[in-house]
Amino acid sequence: MANYTKHYNLKKPASSENYDVRVANTNNDIIDEVLFGKQEKVPGKGLSTNDFTNEYKSKIDTLQNIYKFKGSVSSLTELNLIEEQKIGDVYNVISENKDYAWTGSTWVILGSATNVDDLATKAEIKIQISKIKTTEPIEENTNYTIPLNYRIGDNSLEVYYQGTKLIKDEHYIEVGTEGETSNIIQFYDWGQSVPEDRLIEFRVKGVYENEST
Repeated sequence: MANYTKHYNLKKPASSENYDVRVANTNNDIIDEVLFGKQEKVPGKGLSTNDFTNEYKSKIDTLQNIYKFKGSVSSLTELNLIEEQKIGDVYNVISENKDYAWTGSTWVILGSATNVDDLATKAEIKIQISKIKTTEPIEENTNYTIPLNYRIGDNSLEVYYQGTKLIKDEHYIEVGTEGETSNIIQFYDWGQSVPEDRLIEFRVKGVYENEST
């Protein structure tokens, strides 16, 4: 009694049967039909109905270089408490069951429509650093001019005092209108002035021209 192949149901006559050309022709017809529906392999391309353009492939490669999974947090509140995050850092927010990536100014949901054309890789981000030692006390709640320009409200500025990172809106505030360039901050809420001969370090992600000059 004949058997049949697993995938295309080709008839396999038993060894005790006589050869029947009609069986062979039926099998050949099945094979011909199946092979005709297959996509021909093109040299240098995979067997896929979707061919990436070089531009799109470049974007995919960029995404692979940018995104780095850092771990999980329980909620969006906990996500927003993360400090020193870098562009491309990805966290899973358990309460949302979603992954969020840091763009340099905000967290965005991965999987949502995101324009990556202007998203810089780590190597493309310029970090400016300026260290000073105070020559006289800096009074709290008064404007203080720093040696670098920064963009207000986009977390481009980081301030370190004696090697410890200060918290924006707790130890100092940015002075000016959100979105504009500034080189002024205020130290406050310390209960005292910043003494002289203290090391203060300013770090700015990016280069900003002073828009007021």
